[in-house]
Amino acid sequence: RQDRSFRPNLDDVEKFLQEDPQPKAIFLNSPHNPTGGIATHDDLKDLASLIRGRNIAVFCDEPYDQMVWTGQHHSLLAEEGMMDQCVAAYTFSKSFSMSGWRLGFTVSSPAIAQLIAKLTNTALSCVPPFVQMAGIAALENDLPERDKNMATFRQKVEYLSSQLDALPDINCLTPGGSFYVFPDVSAICHRFNITSHGLAMYLLQAADDEFGVACLGGECFGEAGGGFLRFSCAEPDEKLQEALDFLPQAFERQDRIEAFLAAHSQYQLQTAYQL
Repeated sequence: RQDRSFRPNLDDVEKFLQEDPQPKAIFLNSPHNPTGGIATHDDLKDLASLIRGRNIAVFCDEPYDQMVWTGQHHSLLAEEGMMDQCVAAYTFSKSFSMSGWRLGFTVSSPAIAQLIAKLTNTALSCVPPFVQMAGIAALENDLPERDKNMATFRQKVEYLSSQLDALPDINCLTPGGSFYVFPDVSAICHRFNITSHGLAMYLLQAADDEFGVACLGGECFGEAGGGFLRFSCAEPDEKLQEALDFLPQAFERQDRIEAFLAAHSQYQLQTAYQL
């Protein structure tokens, strides 16, 4: 929820553990895609207390661990006993801009690591050696370049979120991490009776004959995302500015929105968003 800065709600975790007849695993993504929410150190300590010693595994997806703009990144692995119950996954795609190399790694206990090694060996043999060598070179030689790029992303995120928040009927938090911003556009959706994903498709396909803005409706990430849009900051500054300049114009073109909805009735908002 936005009023919790999109942090994980441990009340939901506790309810899951109490009500599910056979709870087996928890998935934790922090920094979070699409919201940019961050699990705090206290969140992770409390989560560890809930599951410590129980037959429950946690998969921690942490691809944006170097993209933390509020506080610092914490991993559940650091909590007592969690190395035996947790697997954390990392990637070179985000922090080193190596998405095409398909290189990442996991961290866990030796026993779990051996099981993962067996699965990897039987499923895909190994990551190609030259890709592994590229990852080693990045870790040994390119940390300053990584940190420079992370600082650039932070500036982009802070600028885009602040400028979106200044637009009428948009409420946008500055995300705690990642290179996405996740503004609340429910007021615009209610005004035009359009879903947030419908609004995203309108911005891309129908707001102008020659210009479009690519984003995603929050419901693409689950029902709780309805009423939000996800924007990526992985574009040049001039492109971000063009999008910011265009959005107010697009939201004023009621005739185009109505025509879009007439042609795409599946995007009619049936129930008001409760955020």
